[in-house]
Amino acid sequence: MKKNVLWMLIVFSLVPLLAQEYVEVNFEKNPFATNPSQWKTGGTKNWQWNSGILISGAIENSSETWMEFEANVGDGKFSFGYSISSEKSCDLLIFSIDNQDMFVTSGENQDRLEFSIAITKGQHKFRWLYKKDLTKSEGDDKVHILWIKYPIIASTHSTSFTPTNSTTVSNIRFGLLQYQDNESLFSWGNDDHIVNTFETIFVNGIFEDTQEDITIEPALPAHIFLVNGLSFSLNTKEKKASFSFSFIVGPQYNQAKVFFPIHVKKNTKILKTYNFEAPFDKVDISRRYLQQEKILSSKKFNYASQEELDSFLDKFPDSEFAPVVFRFRLEYCRNFRDEILKKLPAEQEAREKELIKAINVYNEFIKKYPGKLLTRIAIHECFELYTMVGRISFYNNFIQRYPYMEHSLVAKEHIKMLLYSLVCTENTVDAYEKFIQIYPEESFYRTRCIALAQQKAIEEEQNQIDQILKKALAKNTVPSIQPLIEENTRNKRANAILSEIYKIIEEYNKMQVSEKVQKYLTDNRIERITQIIRTVYPDTSAMSAILLIQRLQDIIQLTQETQKMMQKLHDETLHTMGNYFQTLNNDLKKNFQSVEDRLTQINQNINSLHEHLNAVHLDIQKRFDNVDQKLEKINADVQNINQKLDIIDNRLQDIDKKVQEGFAQVNKKLDTGMEKIGTYFQTLHGDLENINQGMLKLDNGLAQLNTQNKEFLRQNAQIYTQLEKMNSLYAGYQKYDSSSDLKCSIGNTVGNLLELGVSSIPVAGPILSKVAAPVLGWLGNKVTDGASALWNKIF
Repeated sequence: MKKNVLWMLIVFSLVPLLAQEYVEVNFEKNPFATNPSQWKTGGTKNWQWNSGILISGAIENSSETWMEFEANVGDGKFSFGYSISSEKSCDLLIFSIDNQDMFVTSGENQDRLEFSIAITKGQHKFRWLYKKDLTKSEGDDKVHILWIKYPIIASTHSTSFTPTNSTTVSNIRFGLLQYQDNESLFSWGNDDHIVNTFETIFVNGIFEDTQEDITIEPALPAHIFLVNGLSFSLNTKEKKASFSFSFIVGPQYNQAKVFFPIHVKKNTKILKTYNFEAPFDKVDISRRYLQQEKILSSKKFNYASQEELDSFLDKFPDSEFAPVVFRFRLEYCRNFRDEILKKLPAEQEAREKELIKAINVYNEFIKKYPGKLLTRIAIHECFELYTMVGRISFYNNFIQRYPYMEHSLVAKEHIKMLLYSLVCTENTVDAYEKFIQIYPEESFYRTRCIALAQQKAIEEEQNQIDQILKKALAKNTVPSIQPLIEENTRNKRANAILSEIYKIIEEYNKMQVSEKVQKYLTDNRIERITQIIRTVYPDTSAMSAILLIQRLQDIIQLTQETQKMMQKLHDETLHTMGNYFQTLNNDLKKNFQSVEDRLTQINQNINSLHEHLNAVHLDIQKRFDNVDQKLEKINADVQNINQKLDIIDNRLQDIDKKVQEGFAQVNKKLDTGMEKIGTYFQTLHGDLENINQGMLKLDNGLAQLNTQNKEFLRQNAQIYTQLEKMNSLYAGYQKYDSSSDLKCSIGNTVGNLLELGVSSIPVAGPILSKVAAPVLGWLGNKVTDGASALWNKIF
């Protein structure tokens, strides 16, 4: 495998471009389909693209159609070419920038005009709006945008960089660039073509005087790909950093050089940008494509193949070989045409079929490659084939395909000539009249048709009157009456013809004034009828009416002369106004020059202010750097505080866990105590049941005191309820256990209650109190002893 190695210096261009660059869009392709993000259209109907021209939508009255183009442009002028055909001052083309109207025009103007306006750098929206009013339409009722041109933002080859205290990048020591030529490297797996990657480029470089851990990042454009990833090595001792990487260039990259930025970065911040630029002249991809040799077939590029020529032009439209290949593509059309012409049959139908094949080959070429000089030559050669067919339908097809070419005017003349031949072959008044209506403008053919129609009408009328007279005289053979019959017949026929003039006049009366004048100037029927009467019936009474019609003709002529005089006066007025406006324009130029000088002075002041603002910007940048350092310190302190808060949080979690465990133990003990209380309450309930039975026995002994005894049972039930609801059992027991007086009080209380219950009984109360005193005392002691035992069992 053959390999050639070329070593070249890397070129890092640090000088910005000074010349303003412009982009011109000729609409060779439909922008609404190929670039919909920038080109949009809307309204009642969308704008259309046709053969390199943008055409406004076919809208009705009181409607509009618009299109927009949005782009980021540079300082300079925005311009576009256009033509318009519309109702003057009513149907308008409005051009606006960022919703501000900049240009308005209307009227009949088929010439290609240009409009330019100054534009500032930035993102702008350009809008073309065609708007119709409520009334009629005039002209073609269309707007054509032919091209646009705008300035692009000048590419910046280096970015400003201000060293900080912590980062220093002083320069780059230029390394070496190695080309590895893969000319003989073939691929056996992609349709027998050479490999899609033609060159491998190796780049080495060194950063000097660097004190920080920095990196570099190449920003590769489309169709350029890394082969060996970026290798970066930092030598802190020598304060240098070396780097290397390699890349390949794909077949779609068709520039004459390799160009892309290399960013010097710290973390994600770009510190500085250098532009890598290397000549690529030795690797002309289009030349390689033409020189390629297929492995399996051993065939070279076929310059006579339509497919291979189109494939090259699609892949390399801007190659230095593209004009040559494009010429071969046109030669293919010519060769195809010549082969057709050599074998052209004599029979008309077969002849047309063969010519159509050649025409289609040319039409395909013209459609695929519009807007080029050789394309115009192809259109001319294609038109010659159309003329060989020589049919009206073919000429109309050519005009429809190429309406804005000068050949279309020739095609229209050919159509007129063919129609004239057909009319002359038919040789009837109606045929001549139809031709005159189709082509009302003055021409040789129209003049001839008028004369031939006049001659034919006179011949037909002479033949008709001869036949009428022959029939009339055959019916009456008296010699003395025949002259009267002939005179009467001729007068009757002349008046019948004259009545046609009155019908035409009645038709005119139904028209508007402007339409009536136009009809008078172009209609030849009255003149034809008048000439028939003068030639065939000069001795009839119809001649008096003809004289009146002649006066009308004089009026028409006078109207034409008046129009000519008005046109002359109009031209003179325009000339005078032109001189006045020229003088005014010169004065305005002088005033504009003084204004421009003043603006220049203002611009200088702005530049000075700009320099001052740059200095302020640098000072603010330093201050921001100090603020960044302080913020970093604050951030570290905040992190320390967050760590301490985490420790406190962990401790609080431990404390919370222990508290929860303590509460669990206390709850467990309380549950156990409550279970015991419930058990002892049940025991107490049993003792109270025994007491209740004793009280029932007492009640049986005192039946006569049944009512008072029920009251006693109710009070006893209250005591039982109060015992059940005691909440502070433990505190009550302590007081009870520590004081013997309290024990006596409880016993006395129970005894007093029982005694009170007995003594409250009417009449027998005092007696029963004394009788039952020993029993009640014993019962009170029992209650006291039971309560004491209950307290001891609980606590």
